[in-house]
Amino acid sequence: MGFATASASIVARRIQDLGRMPVRSAGEDNEASLHIAAKLGFAEVSRIVQLNTFRARHPSQTNPTDGTK
Repeated sequence: MGFATASASIVARRIQDLGRMPVRSAGEDNEASLHIAAKLGFAEVSRIVQLNTFRARHPSQTNPTDGTK
């Protein structure tokens, strides 16, 4: 068992010990996270669509709030 799997397992178990249900979230292209979740017995029950509203600026543009590049 790798470090990430062991860590996630400990956290999930502790959450269960507190009488709660552990949940997880990861991007659908994050194969490592999906693999760990599968090993720990997590099951997909729903999907959430997130929209990224970040708009990249060209390096030559300045930040309108403080004038920095």
